Amino acid sequence: MEISAIASGSSGNCIYVSSGGTGILIDAGITGKRIVSNLQELACTPERDLQAILVTHEHHDHVSGVGVLARKFGLDVWANTPTWEGMKPYVGRIPEKQQKVFASSNSFVIGDLQVTAFRTSHDSREPVGFLIDNGQKKLAVATDTGVMTSQMLTELKEAEYLILEANHDLAMLQGGRYPWPLKKRIMSDQGHLSNAASAAVVEFLVRHGKVCQGGVALGHLSQENNRPELALDTVCSRLTQAGIIPGRDVKVGLARRDRRTALFQAG
Repeated sequence: MEISAIASGSSGNCIYVSSGGTGILIDAGITGKRIVSNLQELACTPERDLQAILVTHEHHDHVSGVGVLARKFGLDVWANTPTWEGMKPYVGRIPEKQQKVFASSNSFVIGDLQVTAFRTSHDSREPVGFLIDNGQKKLAVATDTGVMTSQMLTELKEAEYLILEANHDLAMLQGGRYPWPLKKRIMSDQGHLSNAASAAVVEFLVRHGKVCQGGVALGHLSQENNRPELALDTVCSRLTQAGIIPGRDVKVGLARRDRRTALFQAG
């Protein structure tokens, strides 16, 4: 399983996953042109190698490129019913045969991949993360959530590879230029995980999950309220204080906001 972040941040999100003969995107929140260019650099020919787009929720930074890609390459688009309703104004017309619906907390199959959707906590209609299983290894994607629920942790414990939100540094957000209502929204249970919250999740999963067998990539970093080195240092410092050595006991990296990042080569 090959996993790359084409974009990961508040301005746009798109993750590429390939295993065997199956290629999928998780979200497409940047221009179709940019996504296609990055896929070609990964030796992915979309019309031949890409089968579907999975959508976590309807916000613009996750769906702006969905419609054009679906129409151009005949891709199936998978989303739950509330997300379909919410994203219609952004994606335009998608042929009915390409509109695939899943129920949150259920599993479905796309080619060589089994996908399980799980609920997250965000200010959208019915946001989800995904657990993706190629029969050998599992990848979990958990971004755009204000809290880490017990259900989410149950799913994340099963994954050897994890893309986890580390959206903001709390001090930067509180002291920054955002208006108070937006700050309050980001810090709420339906907002985004802070670096410190992500660090606690990673520590838990190293102790109780399987991520030590693969690794963690921190994603969806805010351009305004975070810095890549700060997010990484916050997580690694907590692990070190807990007696967990980053790089030895667990690999910790970053999914970059402004450029494609090769994250994992899984079994």
